[in-house]
Amino acid sequence: MTQEEVYTRLAKLHKCEKPFVVTFSGRKRKNVNGTYRSFNNLITINERNFSDDEVGDNLLFYTAMHELAHHIQMTEYGQTGRRAHTKLFNMILDDLADKAQELGFYHSYSVELEKLIGEAQTITRQIKR
Repeated sequence: MTQEEVYTRLAKLHKCEKPFVVTFSGRKRKNVNGTYRSFNNLITINERNFSDDEVGDNLLFYTAMHELAHHIQMTEYGQTGRRAHTKLFNMILDDLADKAQELGFYHSYSVELEKLIGEAQTITRQIKR
């Protein structure tokens, strides 16, 4: 998934009052998948933290939604301070994730789990025969 695709999908999830920018860092960071900088409304994704497949794209997009939730929290609700992961933040992120699922941009469960569920359903059908 490219940074342009991430930006386009995020823009479809929420019409932000203030514009934001999405950039890929080109780096792998051990403990940080993404960041949001409020002084320049910049969402940075460490895209090398993710595998280049459906599961990795899903996790990368979740990270992007997480950072967009911070943008909305700060620019539209004025909530700033040392504690970033508040109840408001979690509500915003949940709403973004729900809409992303409706649009087919994100799955709240892993693709691997979806495959396992499909295999289990196939086995169940075979047993019933």
